[in-house]
Amino acid sequence: MFAYNLPEMNELQLSRQAYCGVATGEITQWNDPIIAADNPNRSLPDAPITFVHRSDRSGSTYILYHHLSQACPNWTAAAGKSMGWAVGAEALGNKGVTVMIKQTEGAIGHINFAYAERNFLHMAALENKAGNFIEPSPNSAERATQGMQFIEDMMAVSPDPQEADAYPIVGLSYLLIYEKYPDAATVEARSDVIEWALTDGRGIADALGYAPLSQGMASRVTQTLGSIEVAVAR
Repeated sequence: MFAYNLPEMNELQLSRQAYCGVATGEITQWNDPIIAADNPNRSLPDAPITFVHRSDRSGSTYILYHHLSQACPNWTAAAGKSMGWAVGAEALGNKGVTVMIKQTEGAIGHINFAYAERNFLHMAALENKAGNFIEPSPNSAERATQGMQFIEDMMAVSPDPQEADAYPIVGLSYLLIYEKYPDAATVEARSDVIEWALTDGRGIADALGYAPLSQGMASRVTQTLGSIEVAVAR
């Protein structure tokens, strides 16, 4: 999600045209007419925008790049884990981007929701594919996973969710498990932990600033757990 540092702006809406323009360098001032149109009756500063992005290899950067390639007509960069940005200031990791945003008035950057929440940063509501401005939250991220399509090995992507109330930039964290384990007790223990995470543990994920899976995705994970086997000794 996009966190920003504008002391007098507790709320901010960014249309797709606006945040795409910031990422491509086409929009450089906070009081640009496009941003102003997204925020009627709010006083935007006549100040430059500092776009902050990660300098290191990052899955979250890949997620952002992949979204921009779908949402922004003028975005031409190829998606990957390590990319060259056309504009902006670099910082190392979520922590580095968070610190730079906090220390730079007029800055905006893409970081994980949990980092923004723990550091009391303002977060922008973004226009999603359905045309609605959606605030970042575990709930709006969970709704984005409702329409995710699995591609292989339980991997799923949704670079531009279609759900009306979904936050537009989301990604999954993955748990790697073997298809076979040496004994039934190990299989049961692994399955119990994952089942707990999908049910009773959902509230803990929310409290930590992470989105639980939608019920549909959770059901698919449960089905996959049933395919874990005990390895047969030879």
